[in-house]
Amino acid sequence: MRRILLLAVAMLLLAGCSNHPPSAAQFMNMNKKLFGIGSGGTLRAGDLYGGDCGYKYDDYNCVEETWDLDFTFLTQMYNVVFGISLENITPSLHAGYISQYIGLQGWTSLAIGTMDRYEIYGGLMLIENFPITEKLSVGISEHISRNVYKVDENLGLGSFCSADFFWEYGIGAYVSFWGFSLEFRYGREIGTSNNRFNFMLNYLFGLREKSAEYKKYEALYDEMILQKNKLMRLIQAKNRGENVSDEEIEEETRRFRELIDAVDQQKMKVRELKKR
Repeated sequence: MRRILLLAVAMLLLAGCSNHPPSAAQFMNMNKKLFGIGSGGTLRAGDLYGGDCGYKYDDYNCVEETWDLDFTFLTQMYNVVFGISLENITPSLHAGYISQYIGLQGWTSLAIGTMDRYEIYGGLMLIENFPITEKLSVGISEHISRNVYKVDENLGLGSFCSADFFWEYGIGAYVSFWGFSLEFRYGREIGTSNNRFNFMLNYLFGLREKSAEYKKYEALYDEMILQKNKLMRLIQAKNRGENVSDEEIEEETRRFRELIDAVDQQKMKVRELKKR
């Protein structure tokens, strides 16, 4: 845990220069997963910042990327999700709530602004998920965020990377199948008429949490092993001449065979669920 906290602090200190709202589909794909690693990319179009920043001085050059690569590391426990993501090299911390139909994700971090001071960016996103099958789902999202784009400061002695910010609200829609997701999101910059269009393709590999049926299988299997050991002790005791009746051994043998059948039946249920 200490190493995780140190890593998070280090990533904040190395904050980069570009950040936009993350994938809604990738977040919802964490449902019923203990841990997830995601990757993907975004193509961006519309009224992007580029060239002259409109500042008082001419030695600033703004660059809002038309594409980015995303990497995400998430964990989930009791419907609460925590994690870290990278948009190119820009890190963000994530936290949120997830269920089968509703998700709420927030993200935040720090970036060095053009006035050489750290400023907070991030946002909040509400997600409505509509499962069609266990593997296929569609959904919509609404967000408000403070986004980041890169600013190159050409100060004569060299070029330095800093960031500028803008507020945005928007909506999105996605389709997700077997961990893969295709997503579209529209954003409107607050205070201007700038519009942005994002096309996202992502994949999340996750370690699923144990289902109720699998936990039942484990409990039955453990009970079967205990019953087997009990039966073996009784047989060994009888062979040593101790006071163990044949009826007692027959009763414990019958119980052991019942547990074997129950374990086999439960195993079949678990396999059927995995095929769906």
